Amino acid sequence: MKEIKKLILIFIIINLVFCAPTNRDLAKKREKDFKYQYNLGVFYLNEGNFPLAIKHLNKCLILNPKYYLAYNALGLTYSMQGNLEKAIENFKKCLELNPDFPEAHNNLGIIYHQMGFLDKAKKEYLKALSSPDYPHKELPYYNLALLSLIEGKSEKALKYINSALRENSRYGMAYNLKGKILENLGNLEEAIRNYEKALEIVPNEVNFMFNLGVALYKNREYGRAKNIFEKLNKMPLQKDLKSKVEDYLKRIE
Repeated sequence: MKEIKKLILIFIIINLVFCAPTNRDLAKKREKDFKYQYNLGVFYLNEGNFPLAIKHLNKCLILNPKYYLAYNALGLTYSMQGNLEKAIENFKKCLELNPDFPEAHNNLGIIYHQMGFLDKAKKEYLKALSSPDYPHKELPYYNLALLSLIEGKSEKALKYINSALRENSRYGMAYNLKGKILENLGNLEEAIRNYEKALEIVPNEVNFMFNLGVALYKNREYGRAKNIFEKLNKMPLQKDLKSKVEDYLKRIE
């Protein structure tokens, strides 16, 4: 029995000896694999670990300076950190390498939008839409609708948001924005229906619930509005939103 145990132990040790170089070889291979470094960077981006995302995306670009996807991912990372100038720089580098990459055009448009450069933003959204193979055209359509609403062009915003929903009928944020547009146009009944559709897709989303509650209140459906606001008041809310909810409850009472 002792001999068998010794043999097992020797086998495990031999196994470890042979595995160690294999693992080292794999680590070296991954260190030089630009796609592995890119995937690792995207993983850390999704995890919210921005320093490691930047580290591995830059490693990817050292290994392959023409890998445009890494520049797009770096742009997203910097934008999520609030570094809009660096985000623009990386989206532009991505587009230098691939001028027809629609995702980078849409992402760059969002940054310009945030910075108040609405004409530049519009151009980028339209460039994203011009790509025949872009599978997520609902995103630039949504962004164009939002931009048009900011500009006070509600009819134009409605056309864009309808296009977004034709592209993706399960886009909760688009139904919510359509509700806001319809409110601006004075169509409360349709606005309410769209807020309800948004909540069917994303239940208990606080902003959708608040918008529905406000539209119901404006439409003098006080009982339904009260139910929404009471439900919201029991949820963890940011201070300013909680204050608004409590204000509407006081008005109804």
